[in-house]
Amino acid sequence: MTASPMVALPFPQALASLLSQAGRQASVTGHPILVSTSHQMDWPLSPVDTFAACAGLSGYRAFWGCPSEGFWLVGLGCAEALSLGGPEPFLRAQEAWRSLLAGAVVEGSAHRGAGPLLLGGFRFDPLAARDPAWHGFPDAHLMLSRLLLTWTKGQVWLTINAMVSPGEDPLPEVDQIAGILGRIAASGCPFLSQPPAHVTEETTLPEWERRVHRGLKAISRGELAKVVLARKKGLAAATPFSPERAIAYLEQAYPRCAVFAFDQGEACFLGASPESLVRLDRGEVSLSCMAGTTHRGDNDKSDEAMARNLLADPKERREHDLVVSQVAQGLSPLCDELYWDAFPRVVRLKGVQHLATSFVGSALAGKDVLDIVAALHPTPAVGGVPQQVALEVICQLEGDRGWYGAPVGWVDASGQGEFWVGIRSALLRGNHATLYAGAGIVEGSDPEREFQETELKFQPLLRALGQE
Repeated sequence: MTASPMVALPFPQALASLLSQAGRQASVTGHPILVSTSHQMDWPLSPVDTFAACAGLSGYRAFWGCPSEGFWLVGLGCAEALSLGGPEPFLRAQEAWRSLLAGAVVEGSAHRGAGPLLLGGFRFDPLAARDPAWHGFPDAHLMLSRLLLTWTKGQVWLTINAMVSPGEDPLPEVDQIAGILGRIAASGCPFLSQPPAHVTEETTLPEWERRVHRGLKAISRGELAKVVLARKKGLAAATPFSPERAIAYLEQAYPRCAVFAFDQGEACFLGASPESLVRLDRGEVSLSCMAGTTHRGDNDKSDEAMARNLLADPKERREHDLVVSQVAQGLSPLCDELYWDAFPRVVRLKGVQHLATSFVGSALAGKDVLDIVAALHPTPAVGGVPQQVALEVICQLEGDRGWYGAPVGWVDASGQGEFWVGIRSALLRGNHATLYAGAGIVEGSDPEREFQETELKFQPLLRALGQE
């Protein structure tokens, strides 16, 4: 990453005026008022370089990218955090967000991804006993970034968010933001390379076989139709892992995935998810659910043969159909119209192929993206059928998954946004990393074959962390 010229705050007078307006409004109401303003600007850094340049400037930074769509979000700092615990985290986050927006002073772009929005994620199972490794990642943690840069349609937008208290002087805030922007744009810090690492712990084949057999016994007794079990793999290095290097690799290697990183300062959860939980854009609901996996072939002919075998495999189709059925059941009450593929297609990613079914529909009036997330999570692609029984089995066999397999994404002021399933992911904490990979267990599942599937799913993050 090379040094760039200083970038001036493009609208200092307008920002100061809005902050003063909010200050007067706060004096009347007696409580802080949100100010959010967004403008297009020339920006010299790429999204990954911007995320890297933010290191050390704040205790919080976030990265969200859909490279194949030319869409990225990078958030720095915290204007306001919605950090929630307890039951119904999605709907409680929705209520808190609407409350924060009430009376807000908002000015600027109506472009997708620009303006006030929350970035973050949720815990897979808020009822599971908490694993200390996930300290700093509560049941719901959605952040309104102090500075948000949005890349969309070949343009870059800067959004500034601030909470203004009664009688607050706006000038220091303007000067601070201008200084932060300049330091980010002028940053010449190179990416760190990933350090050599070794495996310190992992779910072994015997332990995995024990878990899968317990799942299969529950299936044979009729208690379950499917349960998704996951393995962990722990890495340790002499020096800290580089989140920047990891996401740079992931967005280059997996451009059709959602590449994400949520860095809380002491720890970072990152990954490249191939599976959208839901997108809501101008009232249209869309998603692609995945279940059923096989290898990539050594050449085009063998690749095609493996894809055909995947489509014809009764076990893989049964696993996939369970996901499609439950997603349709969850979406139907929230949509006026809902359509999905009659037959699954094969999605090819680096190293793996998946069965996928796309959904599209029209959301009912008044329903936002968090309503849909609440209705869908966890889908059978990461949980199981029946949902509650599967969650109990997962909790007994694995304990706390933290944010692995849970919704990660963003929601804007109008309730539009997108959340993806937090798979193909890892938790970095300094020189330690914990990777996660799962497999769907249904009648006919073979433990060793499912073990090899999880090994395939570990590969993206192992490579992103330099462990090839």
